[in-house]
Amino acid sequence: MSSATSLISDCASKDTINKANSHLHAHPEPKFVKVTLFIKKLPHITDEFFHNYWRKEHAEGSMFKGSIFAEKVLRYNQVHTSPLLKAQAKELGFPLAEWDGYAEVWLRTLDDWKAIIEDEKFMDFIAADEKHFLEPGYHLMLSYDNLVIGEVRTGLETQVKGKTLVKAKL
Repeated sequence: MSSATSLISDCASKDTINKANSHLHAHPEPKFVKVTLFIKKLPHITDEFFHNYWRKEHAEGSMFKGSIFAEKVLRYNQVHTSPLLKAQAKELGFPLAEWDGYAEVWLRTLDDWKAIIEDEKFMDFIAADEKHFLEPGYHLMLSYDNLVIGEVRTGLETQVKGKTLVKAKL
């Protein structure tokens, strides 16, 4: 067998193996899109003010009746940290993320996110509200979840002023 024939044979067999194993490497079609916004607090406000304002006033304001955010969002989750947690993380010896928290916004499609950020009334409210507690220029990541350990959720619950509503079945 010539080296050219051997090379073609090797490529053909590798191609066959790759096709046979393609399901092992394929990314599943996500059931939703998760927008993650990494944020920093204003330097002149306290951690307590930042977390309380974000948790209460900002969250409730975002969900005001009739807002496009309340209409389009399946789940809105805030992830908070604290000076104590940052100090404990630093002791572990890893480089620390410079963020004071991040928000996860789960939507059916990227078009839903585009509709939110193109809604002038909502974005005017958000821009004015964020001046109370956030540094401008947060970072964004689009993603989907791959659950490895934990309970599978059958629905996405939304809490608005203490009431839990199921907005979507997955």
